[in-house]
Amino acid sequence: FTLLEKYKVGFSGHYAQLDTLGSDGKYKTWSANLDLNLKITPTISLSGEAFTGLNTASKLGGIANASSFNGITTQGGWINLKVKPNKKISISTGLSMDDPCDCDLNDGARNKNTMVFANIYQDVLEGFLVGFEVSYWSTEYKNMDTATAMRGQLAFLYKF
Repeated sequence: FTLLEKYKVGFSGHYAQLDTLGSDGKYKTWSANLDLNLKITPTISLSGEAFTGLNTASKLGGIANASSFNGITTQGGWINLKVKPNKKISISTGLSMDDPCDCDLNDGARNKNTMVFANIYQDVLEGFLVGFEVSYWSTEYKNMDTATAMRGQLAFLYKF
């Protein structure tokens, strides 16, 4: 729903009972999500999402830890600050986190994923964008060392 034109709030979720491969067993999956979009000024916006759920690997949650009969609970979210100084340039920065419950995981499983990013896109021809993004990723593993990576990406996009 929309509170004025500057503030948008969304609620979503899912519930399903899924079959396992090669077995008569079934397991549950569910999520609850809260989305927010704030238009701070005509050129600055802030958006984000918070979520929680059970067995969300098929929905790209829980850091893709395989779902289980007992369930893997997870929670997390993301936030994004976007600045559009003019009609041709867009700058964004943000972070995301997905944090499954350690109590549901075996040793060596991914138990927290964090990502921080910044990007800039410029419309060089009408609808043809060139952009660059840099991001830092950190993945923690239960009872193991943390893995980190820096990533740069150059993108060429055409908007129809």
